[in-house]
Amino acid sequence: MMEVRAKRAAEREARERANITDLTEFFVQSELHDDVDVWLREQIAKVTTEAKTRRQQHRAAAGTALKAMLDRGETLSAIAEQAEITVAKVRTYLGLAGGGAADSQPATQNGASRPAAPLSSDLDAPPNDADIAGVIDAADAAAEARL
Repeated sequence: MMEVRAKRAAEREARERANITDLTEFFVQSELHDDVDVWLREQIAKVTTEAKTRRQQHRAAAGTALKAMLDRGETLSAIAEQAEITVAKVRTYLGLAGGGAADSQPATQNGASRPAAPLSSDLDAPPNDADIAGVIDAADAAAEARL
């Protein structure tokens, strides 16, 4: 009788030790799961910044191409027509190219020149918490669906 009790007590103790080990692993992994959200926000911010830089580089290169056309004697309106953009956007691109040629021709019918407006894009905006939460929620839903 004592042997049976001792055996049951040893089994219970071993099971409790195993449970403690597994619960410890559960809590550690749950905390690490939450840390992924922080990592994800950092990665999104990093990639967003890199994307903004790349867009600016491409816009400047596009402006350089339009400036080359202007330097060859094309008018702003001819460039706009060929590029299928507005004269205002041509001026903006020319301004991004770093040349002063953006204001070398009149922008309005009365001869007054307009400063180039910066190109804007929703993609230039940093991600907000709702955007990040949506990405996190989608990733979580996909992960939970696999469970």
